[in-house]
Amino acid sequence: MASITSVQHINDNMTLDQDFLPEDFFTLTQKKRETALTEDIVVKGKEDGSYSTRALAEHFYSQAEEIARRFDLRNGSGWYRTDLELAGREPVT
Repeated sequence: MASITSVQHINDNMTLDQDFLPEDFFTLTQKKRETALTEDIVVKGKEDGSYSTRALAEHFYSQAEEIARRFDLRNGSGWYRTDLELAGREPVT
């Protein structure tokens, strides 16, 4: 099993000329801010085509936990620690 995690951040401010006159008479400004987190996973099974669902579930869980921990450390949000405390678990350091 292999995975690639990526984060894409877009911060765009675009002004469009709507009237096509020599002077900018009527314009439209479009602003967009977006952050996307994606995970690509490749699962290769055994020779008979099967794979361990437990191993797959553990992998997903560990990836989600690591992403949450890094997000919390970077942003200082405290969500990761709070959610784990509500679940009765200790954060991974």
